[in-house]
Amino acid sequence: MWQFVKTTALGGVIFLLPATVLAILFRAAYNFIRKPLAPLAALSPIQTLGGVGIAALMAVVLIFSMCFLAGLFFRTARAKRLLEKFDAQFLGKIPGYAVLRSLFSEMSGHQVENGPNFALAWFDECWQPAMVIEEMENGWLVVFVPQAPTPFSGDIFYMPPDRVKMIEVPSAMMLRSMARFGVGSGTLLKDQL
Repeated sequence: MWQFVKTTALGGVIFLLPATVLAILFRAAYNFIRKPLAPLAALSPIQTLGGVGIAALMAVVLIFSMCFLAGLFFRTARAKRLLEKFDAQFLGKIPGYAVLRSLFSEMSGHQVENGPNFALAWFDECWQPAMVIEEMENGWLVVFVPQAPTPFSGDIFYMPPDRVKMIEVPSAMMLRSMARFGVGSGTLLKDQL
């Protein structure tokens, strides 16, 4: 029971933490931008629109405009090289980062090149969903076997390659299936077992 509570709480933190950080950053940016816009908004003949102050609306529009411009910049080749370098040197060392990056990339419709390598690991006469983390020099594989319903909590195993079967599945679908105690596995693993 304690393990279930612990892994479920950890899964909630992993999913809520990025949303909380974004909300805090948005609020800080909003407060920082809104104050200097107040004198400019005071010059406007309309002070409210739909019950919302013009300074507040101007701040939100400015934040979203800056996000759009940043998104345009990050589509350039130079920005992609900088992000790849930063990703390889810093972010790639954060546990679980590759899985989350792959998940968010798939959800936004981008092709993922270095996402998690999903597999099935053979234990006790059955296959279990797993992720191959890396291949060791001796050919053995470092395998992460998640616990349901929290796919970001589990155990690490060192396994010979003959006990690991690589599968081709989208990250979002695999993680959703794990979080739902395997619901949807029949469709997900069709022709792969």
